Amino acid sequence: MSIFPKKTRFLAAFASSFVTTLITATVTFASGNIFFTYTPLRFSLSINSLEEFATSGRVDQNLAFYMRLANATETEKQDFRENINAAIPVDPVRLSRFLNTDIGEDFLTVLGHIINIQGGRNGKYPIRGALVKAAFSQEGLSLISFLRELPVNVQINLREVEAFVARINHVIEATKL
Repeated sequence: MSIFPKKTRFLAAFASSFVTTLITATVTFASGNIFFTYTPLRFSLSINSLEEFATSGRVDQNLAFYMRLANATETEKQDFRENINAAIPVDPVRLSRFLNTDIGEDFLTVLGHIINIQGGRNGKYPIRGALVKAAFSQEGLSLISFLRELPVNVQINLREVEAFVARINHVIEATKL
């Protein structure tokens, strides 16, 4: 059983992977993209598109494709907008220290397997840097501030995201017993 409604599975998987990462200054890179791979398909989403949506609520052509794919209602779009802007209260120094522990390194390695540097290399180092920089930013750590701080284009393997979300759901279900 999934904790996400079926029609918003794509957006939920996208958001949950970042929110999960964040739980357990504002330079925008004009060329910043997120590439979604679902072998053999590959799609890209401009970080600028997400940032514009986060600040103004406007869905440009680039983001509209994903909204149509998810068949998102206006309420779901608004919820997604709130979620990508939601600041997560975290002490930036503690976050940085945690990410430099053995457990933090292991966590980043697993996450870097899902969020790769474009070309397929593990993205743990850019992820670490973006998380810490976003946590230190004036607006605090949020999905949009994290994405804004990524120094490189990233690719997200959607099969890996599905498996990751399934593992999270399995843990959640196991704790209900």
